[in-house]
Amino acid sequence: MEETIAMLIRVFGADDPDTLAAMGSLAARMWQQGEREDAFGLAKHVAERLCRTRGADDPAARDAKAVLDAMLGDSGV
Repeated sequence: MEETIAMLIRVFGADDPDTLAAMGSLAARMWQQGEREDAFGLAKHVAERLCRTRGADDPAARDAKAVLDAMLGDSGV
């Protein structure tokens, strides 16, 4: 999955919606596998980029922030 994301960044850019969606999916998978600190960092990165490029009220940005809130509520990051 990391190779796919690297390719997406090269081809479409780091702020592309598909690139950010793939990063969000990777963060969720990492979280489920117990890689909590790295997952949280990646999810935070995705949320920040979405807020910056699409605005805080964008549905994808709100969803990304909700994921961060869920991660915070579920763990010790």
